[in-house]
Amino acid sequence: MGRRPFIQFFNHSMIQSPQSSPEQTAAAITEFLQTHTAAAILEHGTVLFDMRSAQWSLNTDHNRCTLHLWSEERNLTRRVLSAEARSTGLRLSVQRFGQPKPSTLDLVSKAGAASAYDS
Repeated sequence: MGRRPFIQFFNHSMIQSPQSSPEQTAAAITEFLQTHTAAAILEHGTVLFDMRSAQWSLNTDHNRCTLHLWSEERNLTRRVLSAEARSTGLRLSVQRFGQPKPSTLDLVSKAGAASAYDS
């Protein structure tokens, strides 16, 4: 039930599983960021990027989905393994280059709501 309000914004095919193709994962992220222009990117509950001022790009070369984020303060590049719809936004399973263990990035729909985000 917690996912119902979020799913209304997305085509069912955009809800990702680990078996999704890089193109499907990139499409889900693109749709989310284009729909929620005031989104925020969180890592471990900390806001890394306010998408009202940050830039982003996605690449699906070599059968991988790679997310690039940058702002005046920082930049980040991660391989996206999967995307999962949540009531607060999208949870991405990502991998840092050179690191074997995946971690998560959370895309929340409003940067202002990031302080109320529950992991």
